[in-house]
Amino acid sequence: MKNTKMTRKKAIVTAAISLIFCAILLCCYFLLPFWVYRPAKSTAIGVNRAENRLVADKNQVKILQLTDIHVNGALDVPITFSVMKQTVYNTEPDLIVLTGDLFRGGCSEKNVRQLITFMDKLGLPWAAVLGNHDYETPYSLQQLSSILETGEHSLFQTGNVPNMYGNYAYDLSFQDGNLFQLIFMDSRSAGFTQDSVAFYESTVTASKARTSLGKPLDNFLFYHIPLTEENAAIQAWQSGAASGFGVLREPACVQETDVGFFDKVLELNATKAMMFGHDHVNNAVIHYQGVDFCYGTKTGTTSYNDMDLLGGTLYTLNSSGAYTIEHVYC
Repeated sequence: MKNTKMTRKKAIVTAAISLIFCAILLCCYFLLPFWVYRPAKSTAIGVNRAENRLVADKNQVKILQLTDIHVNGALDVPITFSVMKQTVYNTEPDLIVLTGDLFRGGCSEKNVRQLITFMDKLGLPWAAVLGNHDYETPYSLQQLSSILETGEHSLFQTGNVPNMYGNYAYDLSFQDGNLFQLIFMDSRSAGFTQDSVAFYESTVTASKARTSLGKPLDNFLFYHIPLTEENAAIQAWQSGAASGFGVLREPACVQETDVGFFDKVLELNATKAMMFGHDHVNNAVIHYQGVDFCYGTKTGTTSYNDMDLLGGTLYTLNSSGAYTIEHVYC
């Protein structure tokens, strides 16, 4: 009888300890993303939305690419935000760019607002482009674009390209007066169109007026779905005809149609690097035909992923136009 009581008491104590442990884990799961990490550092970039200009108070800026966040419900939000916060605080960027698939099916109106609030609380300017899954929110793409524009630190602009949302550009002015351009484009669910090519050409060409060099400003280009030329870049890298780093764990899922976009990139000779996502277990950076093709490292923990490939990609850009690229893992 005594042994039975002791066994029962031990079972009760074990159950109580297990419940307490589970409660602590549950609290950590929901509170960790919001309370554990220190506040974001002050940004070195000022924003002049009226002139579409970012003004840096130094001659080097750090741009953090986060991609394929895939917010799709209440349970994944805390851990996804934890990965995002840790990546931000590990890199201390001046600007954050979300390269598409911010959301996916199962996302609620509350989740959309949560992401915007979360980004704004970091205290850093942030830009975004839409991905092929971003139509799966309760909002239309037009409505979602309008909501993204409301973020206190959001640079997002709907733009005026027909049937596309989020085509816009900012000049980045360094302390020494040198300029660089950041271009953000919607690759839709299938890829660019002739209207995309026209927007890109007019945006790049117009930048000539803001430089005394007689050529367009050098630029970075951000979008979501890789160009069809990604396959040629991969083949060149694997054959030793192109340089690169990072990993490829799945075939490239590229835009459906070649509309001559990369031909225009080569013709204008202003885009130094193209940043995109879409393929969750690829983060290869390949230097092909004078341009860096840059898969970002997947950030969100939902949808398919490899846990050792979660984080972001950091671009450190100097006023001279030189830059470095680094994958950062959580």
